[in-house]
Amino acid sequence: MDPKLVLEGKKNAARVHERLEQAINYEYTVDGKAYRSNAVSRDQIVFLTDYPEGKAVDVYYNPLDVTDSVLVRSPLQHSYLYIAIFLFTVIIIATLYWTVKNWREGV
Repeated sequence: MDPKLVLEGKKNAARVHERLEQAINYEYTVDGKAYRSNAVSRDQIVFLTDYPEGKAVDVYYNPLDVTDSVLVRSPLQHSYLYIAIFLFTVIIIATLYWTVKNWREGV
């Protein structure tokens, strides 16, 4: 199974609960090399019944450290991207406004 998406972050191998996550072992391949992990999620509880043995799943890994992987991404990871896009857009609009205003005053 080849991972389709990527994730940045560090592993959290702390939580072990009866019938809950971290007892899930999986394998994934990146650039032809096989890796193994049991990190399911950084901040969400996942039930073992959601991942029956043999089920094909997407693996999210850190492109800078492909051994760092999870099966479930944190919703916060998406929000940081949206905040960055919003701030970039505000900066561009403010810069364009300031440039046009100064150009009109100079003409």
